[in-house]
Amino acid sequence: MFDVSGAAPYTGIEGFTSPEAGLYLLGINPRSRPGDDETPHETVRQATKRICDEGNILYNCHVDDKWRGNEAGTMRSQIAMQHVFQEQLGFDLRRIPVSNIIFSRSGEYADLSNPHQLAEDCRPFHQAVIDDLDIQSIIVMGTAAWNYVSKTMPARVAATAILSGVNPGSRQFQMRAADTPDGRRIIHIPHFGGRGANWLAEGYDPSFFINDHLILQ
Repeated sequence: MFDVSGAAPYTGIEGFTSPEAGLYLLGINPRSRPGDDETPHETVRQATKRICDEGNILYNCHVDDKWRGNEAGTMRSQIAMQHVFQEQLGFDLRRIPVSNIIFSRSGEYADLSNPHQLAEDCRPFHQAVIDDLDIQSIIVMGTAAWNYVSKTMPARVAATAILSGVNPGSRQFQMRAADTPDGRRIIHIPHFGGRGANWLAEGYDPSFFINDHLILQ
């Protein structure tokens, strides 16, 4: 698990030791193909070691990384994360733990071999984050992430909403807020881009739903 191409923490030391708000952000897995990034062949172990060794106390890949030769934080997916979580919701991404349910990198989720087992292999890391940091709200981005989390953390759906563009026939995406028996909140939003929603387009910003259903420390 640690010696395959991929990444575990997307946030630096501060986000995983003294996080704000009791919030945890989870995607499904790193999607860029080897060769896309400045560090294309990093393994999970190497990526984690780099963050720790370089003293990246305040760091988040969606703010600080230079992807595909662009300036730091300027790719559309990075801008979208900054828009929702920093500009709209007022959090500092560098102070929020961010990761993926599966650490292994792939071009698409469908390219993964046995994704359920890969997720189970990574589950102890996520459970430790949730328990040790007393996480109150877990935001899962994308249907695959929701499907896994909702099965492994049995939760009762308490609210739903639909994201839809302003034009007739626009794609629609369901969002959910669910409560676990131990009082935590799971919030499901569509992931950004690709087959997901364009958070930067009118009608597709999930900020209102997150804001309405967050449980914060």
